[in-house]
Amino acid sequence: TGDAALAIANRTGGGAGPQAAGEAVRDALVDWTDDGSRLVMDRVYQPVNTLMNGINGPLNNTAAALNTIVGRQNEAANPAIGATAVREVMAAVQQGALSFNGLSALRTRVGSLLDDSLNPDSRVDRGALRAIYGALTRDMEDMVRTVGPRAQGAWTRANGIARQIAERRQALEAVVGKRGDATGESVVDRIVTMAGSKSSADAATLNQARRAAGGQVW
Repeated sequence: TGDAALAIANRTGGGAGPQAAGEAVRDALVDWTDDGSRLVMDRVYQPVNTLMNGINGPLNNTAAALNTIVGRQNEAANPAIGATAVREVMAAVQQGALSFNGLSALRTRVGSLLDDSLNPDSRVDRGALRAIYGALTRDMEDMVRTVGPRAQGAWTRANGIARQIAERRQALEAVVGKRGDATGESVVDRIVTMAGSKSSADAATLNQARRAAGGQVW
């Protein structure tokens, strides 16, 4: 009987209890929010990057945001204010212009710092990083407009998908925690609660988690 039960458990992926089951789901969701979502982002922005290949442009919005942060540093006589954000873009602003692909890589870098909740510098500098990220985005939009409607259409579509990805990542935090360190049992408890019939049920987030985890893990 034990052998038969073990064989059934192995075929269905169970048999180790809620801790192991929850850890499997948690690891799959964390993998999606890290590597999986980045692969999707790279894919949806590829048409934009192709159309914008070889296009250079100024960093007017980023320079203005940087000047604002540096102004706050000077007023407070404290160079630590927004220091992480300043460090990331100072060289690019001093250079005066970047290619679209270079600007995209710089925005991705700033975005990764915003997403890194474990980095104390990122937590302290969150407001400044957000301001720089928004300014980099506006500079990219200005460059896209110079190329024409086709590039603008690809940019709009990519940004729409990027917003959906961001919403999914935020939803998954309800399952795995902001740092992706929820215990296996707590992950199972949250999933069961979301699947219930009480006011705490959340079918939308449950569906997001199921899609991100994949059929086998789920």
